[in-house]
Amino acid sequence: MNRLIEVNDKGILVIQPEALTLKAYSDIWVRDKTPDHSLAIKELTLIYFLCSIDKYNPYKEFTGADKVKRVCEDLQFPKGWKVDDVIKAGIELYKKHNYSQTTEFVISSLKSAYNLKNFFEEVDINERDTAGKPIWKPKDITAALKDTGSVIKALKELQKMDLDENTSQGRIRGGGKKGAFEETDKEILI
Repeated sequence: MNRLIEVNDKGILVIQPEALTLKAYSDIWVRDKTPDHSLAIKELTLIYFLCSIDKYNPYKEFTGADKVKRVCEDLQFPKGWKVDDVIKAGIELYKKHNYSQTTEFVISSLKSAYNLKNFFEEVDINERDTAGKPIWKPKDITAALKDTGSVIKALKELQKMDLDENTSQGRIRGGGKKGAFEETDKEILI
């Protein structure tokens, strides 16, 4: 684990103790008056699900308001709960500590791929303009579908580049550096 907040491979939110020393995350934690901080945990989980493109994030393929709606429904926030300025500050802090330029490019590419998926789902080849001519030519749609495989492959390569960039060459997300005896690519058992 190399991030301040993340969900592990078992689906459990892990909050590094130092995360709560940062104002944005501390504000979320302190304002929750429940004994088990269940609301704060949900809110920090929300931040992870909205921002992370990790393989353990089941919402990484969604974008915008659709993503927010799905995550909020699944986390079952109390009635009337809304994303506020405190949560927005937490989101910005997460991005500041975890996003590289490549990560931002991956996220933009995911948004475009999501929009393309929606286009294919909603295109109506029977739709006509005011002159009665088809708006969509089957040839154009099939050509776009043919290119989809290479788009998906390129997107996966870009995601791998982002992962490699953020875990190799001594750089670890969150701004840390690998120690002299630390391996991130494989586990060493002594």
